Amino acid sequence: MEHHFQVERRTRKEARDMIMAMALYGNHYWDREWGAFATTRHVERFLTHHGLTLAGLVETMREKDAWGNPFENRLPSGWTFSAGDSGVATYTDSEGNEVVRMEESGTMVTATDAALFEKAAGDFERAMAQMSYTEFLSGVANGLASIEAYISQKAYQYNLRNPGNELLDDKNHKVAFEDKINGWVPTMAGAKLDLGGKNWAHFQRLKRTRDTEHTHTKAPALNISFRELCKLLNLFRTGIAGMLLNLYALFGGTVPSIVVKYAFHPNIKLVSVEQEA
Repeated sequence: MEHHFQVERRTRKEARDMIMAMALYGNHYWDREWGAFATTRHVERFLTHHGLTLAGLVETMREKDAWGNPFENRLPSGWTFSAGDSGVATYTDSEGNEVVRMEESGTMVTATDAALFEKAAGDFERAMAQMSYTEFLSGVANGLASIEAYISQKAYQYNLRNPGNELLDDKNHKVAFEDKINGWVPTMAGAKLDLGGKNWAHFQRLKRTRDTEHTHTKAPALNISFRELCKLLNLFRTGIAGMLLNLYALFGGTVPSIVVKYAFHPNIKLVSVEQEA
């Protein structure tokens, strides 16, 4: 019997929550003109000004890849630099330090965590389309790497501001990821990450899968039922994108739209040709 994965529509609540998350936390740059969005009323005034309604936008955004959300920034994190006779491209970090300088043609991404998440999202889409466990494992590996990169980025910024009291993770000071979540994050953000919800539980489930099936696999073959793969695909929304969104919100930084979009990804369902008929 033939099967495929079917992406359902978002519920109205999921679509509304996604729109509001992008408005409040996203990297849309509308705040330069409208100020920071903090309330539903503020968002509704903005939408009315642009000929939209919140209820109408909610209906549109129930579809997985719908266009028309003015708060969604679809620009990728990376770009190509073509050097001329005297062309130079530089990137300055949040502390004012020049950390990248390019004097010849090449590529650059300005946020490692965002670039890794974009790769994870591409792997995730191929896993759905091809019903591929290996693509899914690649997506989980890149998704977890994006979370680790975000924490490392925050540690880099913290260390620059706190010389003599740095948070170290090197060959002489190995720090487990859980210790960074429980120790580093409260130190850097001034608040603890909520570990009581499903995002953390699903993150741990996917991390175990990554560790045993991808990073340290010893099996001569990989196998999984489509039913189980479907369950794991639905955990990407919470365990990867949701976790990363929680971290962004805790630190108060703007969130790439793609992270919000996948944190509110619609449910995925396994269907057979016979069922559709």
